Amino acid sequence: MIDLAQLRFVPLDLSQPVSDFVCGNPDLDEFLKQDALVYQNGKLASTYLCFHGSELVAYVALTMDCVRLDEDEKVMFLENKARLHEFPSGKIARLAVKKSWQNKGLGSFLLKVSIGKLWKLGESIGCRFATVDAKPDALGFYERHAFIRNLHRTEKSRHTVSMRFDLLHYAP
Repeated sequence: MIDLAQLRFVPLDLSQPVSDFVCGNPDLDEFLKQDALVYQNGKLASTYLCFHGSELVAYVALTMDCVRLDEDEKVMFLENKARLHEFPSGKIARLAVKKSWQNKGLGSFLLKVSIGKLWKLGESIGCRFATVDAKPDALGFYERHAFIRNLHRTEKSRHTVSMRFDLLHYAP
């Protein structure tokens, strides 16, 4: 098990070493090494690096999103008289753990930190859900953490499944 007190989170910047990071998913590795700083500088996503000592062990990229719910899903909001078609959300755009650190609970911890950041954001601006476009091999991971599949399909490809976590009832 990981001693969580030894982890530190820092925003991505040019001084952070990312070239040795390998999680086993080429898309996630490439995003960190080639796109994350461009996205951050363009205010498209904010990437946070997780270090254990001087070793980069994980990262997460967060951005804004909206969730379109179908009519059956909207029933839960009738008590609030919400007449929205789309609901404000924060998106976990990327979440990756270094290959040698996988299956040690770090991904779950990083997900909880991300949800906490999005919940905190919801205290300042509207942010009802945390969303993710999960790859098929990660569906079980997100479902174990109370994410549910969106019935209204919003994903851009057939290679991901749109999921959400309701921040309204989250207690940090």
